[in-house]
Amino acid sequence: MKLVLVEWEDSSSYSGWHRIHPDCDCVANCISVGVLCSEDKKQVVLALSKSDSGNYGDTMAIPKSCIKRIRYLKVK
Repeated sequence: MKLVLVEWEDSSSYSGWHRIHPDCDCVANCISVGVLCSEDKKQVVLALSKSDSGNYGDTMAIPKSCIKRIRYLKVK
């Protein structure tokens, strides 16, 4: 089992009428920590939980194009 911390960028939006300023940064910087389910050229898939029978709970796919850094965490 591999635990990872993924730093990634996500899109964000604001509803309603408002002015956009040139220095407005609408990209959301995110951090996710979880069990690494799979990784390929396209995406990294994390889960909040993994059972001893090999099932994963609450999975999330993050596109590789959005990932800034992946840190592999050591489990003691």
